[in-house]
Amino acid sequence: MRGFRLPARVKRIAVGKLFGIFDHTIPMNMDDRITIIHGLNGFGKTTILRMMNGLFTSRYSELQDVSFQSFDVDLDNRRSLRVRHHVHEPGEHNHQPLDIRLYEGKRQSEEAKIREPDVRSLNFPIGMIDEAVPFLTRRSETTWLNLETGEELSLADVISRYAEFLPGRTKQQMPKWLRDVTGSVKVRFIESQRLLKVGRRPRRSQAWGPGGFEPAVAFYSEQVAREIQRKLAEYAERSQSLDQTFPMRLVGHLETGRPPEVSTSELESRLANLDEKRKRLREAGLLEKEEVPFQVPKTLQLPTQQVLPLYVHDVEEKLQVFDELLAKIELLKRILNEKFLFKSISITKERGFTFTSQSGEPLLPTHLSSGEQHMLVLLSELLFTVEPNSLVMIDEPEISLHVDWQQSFLRDLAKITELASFDILIATHSPQIINDRWDLTVALQSPSERRLEEPVNAR
Repeated sequence: MRGFRLPARVKRIAVGKLFGIFDHTIPMNMDDRITIIHGLNGFGKTTILRMMNGLFTSRYSELQDVSFQSFDVDLDNRRSLRVRHHVHEPGEHNHQPLDIRLYEGKRQSEEAKIREPDVRSLNFPIGMIDEAVPFLTRRSETTWLNLETGEELSLADVISRYAEFLPGRTKQQMPKWLRDVTGSVKVRFIESQRLLKVGRRPRRSQAWGPGGFEPAVAFYSEQVAREIQRKLAEYAERSQSLDQTFPMRLVGHLETGRPPEVSTSELESRLANLDEKRKRLREAGLLEKEEVPFQVPKTLQLPTQQVLPLYVHDVEEKLQVFDELLAKIELLKRILNEKFLFKSISITKERGFTFTSQSGEPLLPTHLSSGEQHMLVLLSELLFTVEPNSLVMIDEPEISLHVDWQQSFLRDLAKITELASFDILIATHSPQIINDRWDLTVALQSPSERRLEEPVNAR
C-alpha cells in the first residue's frame, strides 16, 4: 500500500451507539478549518475527542474502555477507518478486541484486531513501571493509581498513555498499514486540565512539582526560549556560510564590469525594510544588537552599485531564518497585550516569557491568574507546539476565561489557523465561545431529538 505518509485531513466523524444510546455524526468544516461540537453534559463531547486521540496516537485503551458499537473516521484522501466494538454496561471493562478496518472508497482493503496487552506481553519487569512513571503507585499486580488525578489505571492504560516513559515495548505489533494510516493524521489533544504538564526533567529534580508535574506556563516558557536559541544558532550558521563565500561572490560580480539592474530607490526601499525588520526582531526578543541604519549615497559609483545589492541580498537571506517564529511571537504578543490590560509580555532567549505589571514590577508566568495562564497555555500550544496540517482538539476552551475573552476566542483562533495551517475541533458548553459563529457548530442530540429532525419519508 502506498501514499499513506502524505498528510491527510479528517472530513467526518461518526459514532454509533455511544454509551449504548447516542448516534452522532460530525462533518468537519473543511474551508473554515474550525468545527465546534456542543450538547448537554453526558452526550459524549469529551469522549469523542478522547476516542479520536486514542485512535490516532495508538492509545487504544481510550477506545477499549468506552461503550460504543461503531466509530468511523473519513479522511480527505477517500480512505476511512472503521472501528467496531461491543456495547457494554457502564463501568464494565470490555476485554473484546477492537476490530479496525480500512476502506478505500467503498472497498475494504485491510483489517486488524487490536487486543489489550497483559503482563505476558511485556519485555521488561512489570515492577519497573513504578520507577519509570513516578506519579503512579501500584495497587495490585496489574493496576495503578494516578496520584494526581485519582484515576485507577489498568496495564493497558499505563502502556498506552505513558509509553514514552517505559523502558521497553509490548510484544503486540501494530500492523504497518494501520501505523501508516494513523501516522498520516497528526492529532493534538488539549484537555480541560491544561495548567499542569508531566515533568520532562530527571526524576526527583527540585523543579518537579508534586507527583512529577510542572506548571504548563513554565514548560512553554522554556520551550519558547529553546526555540529562540535554536533559531539564533541557525542564523549564526547561515551568516557564517554567506560571509565565507561573500569575497568569492563579490569578485565574480566585479569581474563582470556591469552594474546590476538595481536602482538607487530600490536599494533605499530594501534597506529601509531591513531596518524595520531588525526593529521587529528586537521587539520580539530575537535580536539584541542595535545597528546604525545604512544610508545610500545620492550618487553611486560603479563598485558601490555592484557591492550593495549583494550585501542587501545576504542580509535578507540571513534574517529570513526568523520569519516563521517572528510571525508567531508577534501574534502571541498582540493577542495577549489586548487581553492582559494591566501587564505586558516580553520574550527573551534566556527566560522565554516574562511579564511586567503596570507599576513596572516583574512577574513570572506562574504569577499570572488562572484565566491568564489558561490563555497563555492555549496560545503557546497552538503557536509553538502543533505541527502544520494537524487536527487540534480542544476540550472546553472557556475554562477560567472571562466572557469578553470567550467572545473573542474564535476570532483569535482564526488568525492562528491562518498563520499555522491546521484544523480545530472544539468541544464546548459556552455560547460565548460560539458567539456569532453558529455556522461552525454541530449539535450532539439525544435519540428523541434526532427522530424529530428526521424527514417523514426517511423514517
